[in-house]
Amino acid sequence: MHDTDHELIRSLGATPRLPHWQPVRVNLLSTQDDGQKRTRADLPWLGEHVLVLRPAAVSTLTPLLEEWGEFLPLSCPTADLTLYHALTEIDALDEEASEIIRFDDGTVLAVDSYAFRPEKITAPVFTVPQLPHGPLFVSEDIAAAAADLHGTDFTAVF
Repeated sequence: MHDTDHELIRSLGATPRLPHWQPVRVNLLSTQDDGQKRTRADLPWLGEHVLVLRPAAVSTLTPLLEEWGEFLPLSCPTADLTLYHALTEIDALDEEASEIIRFDDGTVLAVDSYAFRPEKITAPVFTVPQLPHGPLFVSEDIAAAAADLHGTDFTAVF
């Protein structure tokens, strides 16, 4: 992926993009750095801020995701891939109970340990305003639905 395309995907924000979307060209990596063949995944990794889905993942997860975001086509010469762009941003991060690393100006650099205010979470997939470039948080229901997909794993953070 070209650096400008990577930056475009990293900075999608909570603004709908589908009406003017031009598929971004991506390539699937077939080998690891050590030369070993990569395992096929129905949710290939692009970053913690988006989901990339093969058709099996689109079929499985669309009923859980479609209300909260949009599916954007990607251009890949070796696979049918779709980017899921979450449009829901929820101010649910409990900053006092989380372990947060901040820049000198007080903005969030990283979160070592997440704590959320559960009463604020109104969607099964969302981002938080303190981290505008991700990560994407998904509910246990989405993680459970994805568990049967090939090569897929989520990390529980709350």
